[in-house]
Amino acid sequence: PISLLGGLLIVVAYTIVFIIIGIIIFQKKTKF
Repeated sequence: PISLLGGLLIVVAYTIVFIIIGIIIFQKKTKF
């Protein structure tokens, strides 16, 4: 269960990071 929970947290963390990066890139593209 520990390894499963850790893997889930990693997946969630990567998803949040990619969403934030995507929003930043999208905002930069819309500004120019």
